Amino acid sequence: MDSEHHSLLIKTRALIETTRYEISQLHEEIQSAWNTIDQSQRLLSRTEPSTRHIARPWQEPRAGQ
Repeated sequence: MDSEHHSLLIKTRALIETTRYEISQLHEEIQSAWNTIDQSQRLLSRTEPSTRHIARPWQEPRAGQ
């Protein structure tokens, strides 16, 4: 194996390791985003029933009502 081939092999391995690390970081960010979405959905599901029944006195009754 000549020195140029060896150098390319080392650079390729370093690139693979960097890519693995970046993929791992992206995986963590995606998981964090899913956790945030889940938490938001739980919070919204707690408040939805009470907000659906709010009377709106400023709305005009529809014709025929």
